[in-house]
Amino acid sequence: MKKPCSAGFNYFFIRSNGDVYPCPLIKVKLGNVKETNIEDLFLSKTASSFRKQVGKHPECRTYTEPGLERYALPFEGFTYLSLLARMGKRDFLELHYHMGLDKYFS
Repeated sequence: MKKPCSAGFNYFFIRSNGDVYPCPLIKVKLGNVKETNIEDLFLSKTASSFRKQVGKHPECRTYTEPGLERYALPFEGFTYLSLLARMGKRDFLELHYHMGLDKYFS
């Protein structure tokens, strides 16, 4: 199953200086949260244009990460493990491998 990227839709990357990017790999800067409200950055023409191109950028052709959840789930600890109890071992492992999290856990 191919999972679409949600960069610019579900999350942004904010650097320590406040610069906001919809993707860590693509050099499209939306602005700075110290200067502009995050809602205005999300609704900007630059953000809208970026979202229309998700999957079409050259970086998208080689990028294999399916979005922020790959980074967030391992840090959620008990919340992530609670999926095991709710889903059962087989379905949990299927999700785990689909997300590529086997790279982070042995």
